Amino acid sequence: MSEAPLANNEIHTDSKPSHEVTLFAEPVMHIGNFTITNSLLSGWLVVLLVIVLSFVIRMKISRIPGKLQSLFEIVIEGALELCDQVTGQRTLSLKVFPVVFSVFFFVLLNNWLGLLPGVGSVGFYEMHNGVNTFIPLFRGGTADINTTLALGFLAVIGSNVFGVIVVGFWKTFNKYINLTA
Repeated sequence: MSEAPLANNEIHTDSKPSHEVTLFAEPVMHIGNFTITNSLLSGWLVVLLVIVLSFVIRMKISRIPGKLQSLFEIVIEGALELCDQVTGQRTLSLKVFPVVFSVFFFVLLNNWLGLLPGVGSVGFYEMHNGVNTFIPLFRGGTADINTTLALGFLAVIGSNVFGVIVVGFWKTFNKYINLTA
Protein backbone atom coordinates (compact mmCIF):
# COMPACT_ATOMS: atom_id res chain seq x y z
CA MET A 1 0.00 0.00 0.00
CA SER A 2 1.50 3.33 -1.03
CA GLU A 3 1.08 6.54 0.89
CA ALA A 4 -0.09 9.76 -0.69
CA PRO A 5 2.56 12.45 -1.06
CA LEU A 6 2.63 15.06 1.68
CA ALA A 7 1.47 18.60 1.06
CA ASN A 8 3.91 21.40 1.83
CA ASN A 9 2.40 22.15 5.24
CA GLU A 10 1.70 18.55 6.36
CA ILE A 11 3.95 16.65 8.72
CA HIS A 12 3.81 12.88 8.72
CA THR A 13 3.81 12.23 12.47
CA ASP A 14 4.18 8.45 12.45
CA SER A 15 7.28 8.46 10.23
CA LYS A 16 10.33 6.64 11.53
CA PRO A 17 13.39 8.72 12.44
CA SER A 18 16.12 8.61 9.83
CA HIS A 19 19.78 9.42 9.78
CA GLU A 20 21.30 10.21 6.44
CA VAL A 21 25.06 10.21 6.03
CA THR A 22 26.02 13.33 4.11
CA LEU A 23 29.20 14.71 2.58
CA PHE A 24 28.39 18.14 3.92
CA ALA A 25 28.14 19.20 7.54
CA GLU A 26 24.72 19.62 9.11
CA PRO A 27 23.83 22.98 10.67
CA VAL A 28 23.55 22.86 14.45
CA MET A 29 22.82 26.51 15.30
CA HIS A 30 22.90 30.02 13.89
CA ILE A 31 24.45 33.16 15.28
CA GLY A 32 22.97 35.96 13.22
CA ASN A 33 23.61 35.02 9.59
CA PHE A 34 26.51 32.74 10.53
CA THR A 35 25.71 29.02 10.44
CA ILE A 36 27.58 26.80 12.89
CA THR A 37 27.83 23.21 11.68
CA ASN A 38 28.66 20.05 13.58
CA SER A 39 32.05 19.63 11.90
CA LEU A 40 32.87 23.29 12.61
CA LEU A 41 32.17 22.64 16.30
CA SER A 42 34.53 19.65 16.17
CA GLY A 43 37.19 21.73 14.43
CA TRP A 44 36.90 24.43 17.08
CA LEU A 45 37.17 21.79 19.78
CA VAL A 46 40.39 20.46 18.20
CA VAL A 47 41.86 23.97 17.90
CA LEU A 48 40.96 24.65 21.55
CA LEU A 49 42.58 21.35 22.53
CA VAL A 50 45.76 22.23 20.61
CA ILE A 51 45.93 25.68 22.22
CA VAL A 52 45.41 24.30 25.74
CA LEU A 53 47.92 21.49 25.14
CA SER A 54 50.47 24.00 23.81
CA PHE A 55 50.12 26.21 26.88
CA VAL A 56 50.36 23.23 29.25
CA ILE A 57 53.50 21.98 27.54
CA ARG A 58 54.96 25.52 27.47
CA MET A 59 54.29 26.02 31.18
CA LYS A 60 55.79 22.64 32.16
CA ILE A 61 58.91 22.79 29.96
CA SER A 62 62.13 22.19 31.86
CA ARG A 63 65.73 21.13 31.32
CA ILE A 64 64.99 17.75 32.91
CA PRO A 65 61.93 16.60 30.96
CA GLY A 66 58.96 14.90 32.53
CA LYS A 67 56.92 12.18 30.82
CA LEU A 68 54.76 14.52 28.70
CA GLN A 69 57.70 16.65 27.62
CA SER A 70 59.74 13.55 26.75
CA LEU A 71 56.89 12.20 24.64
CA PHE A 72 56.55 15.43 22.69
CA GLU A 73 60.32 15.77 22.25
CA ILE A 74 60.43 12.27 20.72
CA VAL A 75 57.49 13.03 18.41
CA ILE A 76 58.85 16.40 17.28
CA GLU A 77 62.39 15.09 16.76
CA GLY A 78 61.05 12.16 14.71
CA ALA A 79 58.91 14.50 12.60
CA LEU A 80 61.88 16.84 12.08
CA GLU A 81 64.04 13.91 10.93
CA LEU A 82 61.30 12.91 8.49
CA CYS A 83 61.17 16.50 7.23
CA ASP A 84 64.98 16.45 6.88
CA GLN A 85 64.68 13.48 4.55
CA VAL A 86 62.52 15.59 2.23
CA THR A 87 64.42 18.89 2.41
CA GLY A 88 67.93 17.53 2.87
CA GLN A 89 68.94 20.20 5.42
CA ARG A 90 67.89 20.94 8.99
CA THR A 91 67.82 24.71 8.38
CA LEU A 92 65.33 24.27 5.54
CA SER A 93 63.28 21.85 7.62
CA LEU A 94 63.04 24.38 10.44
CA LYS A 95 61.52 26.91 8.00
CA VAL A 96 58.61 24.72 6.91
CA PHE A 97 58.21 22.44 9.92
CA PRO A 98 55.92 24.62 12.11
CA VAL A 99 53.24 24.94 9.42
CA VAL A 100 53.49 21.37 8.16
CA PHE A 101 53.42 19.84 11.63
CA SER A 102 50.52 22.07 12.72
CA VAL A 103 48.40 20.91 9.77
CA PHE A 104 49.41 17.29 10.42
CA PHE A 105 48.49 17.60 14.12
CA PHE A 106 45.14 19.25 13.26
CA VAL A 107 44.21 16.44 10.85
CA LEU A 108 45.39 13.75 13.27
CA LEU A 109 43.36 15.11 16.19
CA ASN A 110 40.28 15.62 14.00
CA ASN A 111 40.48 12.00 12.86
CA TRP A 112 40.93 10.77 16.44
CA LEU A 113 38.04 12.94 17.61
CA GLY A 114 35.78 11.23 15.06
CA LEU A 115 36.55 7.89 16.73
CA LEU A 116 35.51 8.93 20.25
CA PRO A 117 32.25 7.56 21.63
CA GLY A 118 29.43 10.07 21.31
CA VAL A 119 30.84 11.86 18.27
CA GLY A 120 28.27 11.23 15.59
CA SER A 121 25.81 9.54 17.95
CA VAL A 122 24.89 12.37 20.35
CA GLY A 123 22.59 14.89 18.76
CA PHE A 124 19.00 15.93 18.19
CA TYR A 125 16.12 15.26 15.82
CA GLU A 126 14.83 17.85 13.36
CA MET A 127 12.06 17.75 10.75
CA HIS A 128 13.23 17.84 7.11
CA ASN A 129 10.64 17.40 4.36
CA GLY A 130 8.24 15.73 6.76
CA VAL A 131 10.85 13.23 8.00
CA ASN A 132 12.26 13.29 11.52
CA THR A 133 16.02 13.36 10.80
CA PHE A 134 18.83 12.84 13.32
CA ILE A 135 21.48 15.60 13.36
CA PRO A 136 24.66 14.72 15.30
CA LEU A 137 25.99 17.51 17.52
CA PHE A 138 29.63 16.69 16.74
CA ARG A 139 31.08 15.17 13.61
CA GLY A 140 34.73 14.55 12.80
CA GLY A 141 36.01 17.71 11.14
CA THR A 142 37.74 15.76 8.39
CA ALA A 143 34.48 13.94 7.56
CA ASP A 144 33.19 17.20 6.05
CA ILE A 145 33.95 17.62 2.34
CA ASN A 146 34.63 21.36 2.86
CA THR A 147 37.41 20.70 5.39
CA THR A 148 38.94 18.02 3.18
CA LEU A 149 38.92 20.30 0.13
CA ALA A 150 40.38 23.22 2.10
CA LEU A 151 43.18 21.03 3.46
CA GLY A 152 43.83 19.70 -0.05
CA PHE A 153 44.10 23.22 -1.48
CA LEU A 154 46.33 24.20 1.42
CA ALA A 155 48.63 21.25 0.73
CA VAL A 156 48.92 21.92 -3.01
CA ILE A 157 49.44 25.67 -2.69
CA GLY A 158 51.62 25.34 0.43
CA SER A 159 53.94 22.77 -1.15
CA ASN A 160 54.54 25.08 -4.10
CA VAL A 161 55.08 28.15 -1.92
CA PHE A 162 57.47 26.25 0.36
CA GLY A 163 59.20 24.87 -2.74
CA VAL A 164 59.87 28.40 -3.92
CA ILE A 165 61.05 29.45 -0.44
CA VAL A 166 63.33 26.45 0.01
CA VAL A 167 64.85 25.81 -3.43
CA GLY A 168 63.94 28.99 -5.32
CA PHE A 169 61.48 29.85 -8.06
CA TRP A 170 63.49 28.59 -11.03
CA LYS A 171 64.19 25.13 -9.59
CA THR A 172 60.57 24.73 -8.50
CA PHE A 173 59.29 25.84 -11.91
CA ASN A 174 61.83 23.61 -13.64
CA LYS A 175 60.46 20.56 -11.82
CA TYR A 176 57.17 21.02 -13.67
CA ILE A 177 58.51 22.14 -17.05
CA ASN A 178 62.07 21.02 -17.73
CA LEU A 179 63.70 23.89 -19.62
CA THR A 180 67.32 22.88 -19.09
CA ALA A 181 68.95 20.60 -21.61
